[in-house]
Amino acid sequence: MRIAGADRIGHGVSIRNEHDSKQLLQTMARRGILAEQCLTSNEQILGVSRKQSSFPVYLRWGVPIALCTDDEGVSRTDLSEQYAKATRWYDLDYADLKQISLDSLKYGFIERSAKKEAMSGLRADLQRFQQQHDG
Repeated sequence: MRIAGADRIGHGVSIRNEHDSKQLLQTMARRGILAEQCLTSNEQILGVSRKQSSFPVYLRWGVPIALCTDDEGVSRTDLSEQYAKATRWYDLDYADLKQISLDSLKYGFIERSAKKEAMSGLRADLQRFQQQHDG
C-alpha cells in the first residue's frame, strides 16, 4: 500500500505482523483503503482460524471491509455464508452488516454509472428493510 499505492488489499491476513500496523490501519481507515476478507478461503487454505482472522482488527479500526468468497468452486461457499460466518464469529449487528454491504459495493469493480444505480437500489432496499422492522 505504501509503495505501490494500493487502494484495495486482498485477504490482508497478516496486518498484525506489518511494521507499525496501528499507523497502517489508521491510514487505511482515513484513505478508505478496502480490506477484502475471505473467511472460508483463509480458513481452508491458510489455516487462519476465527481468532487469528484479521477481520475484527479491520472492523475495530474502521477500515472498509468487503466479505468475499475468493473462489466459490474451491471453497464450496457463497457470499451469504460469508455474511453468516462473520455474524456468528464476530457477533455483528445490523449496522455492521449494512456498512460492509455498502462498502463492498462502493469499492466494487463495477462501472461508475452501474455502481451509482446499484448503490441507489441498495440504499432503498436497506431503508425499506429498516422501515419494516422498526415499526
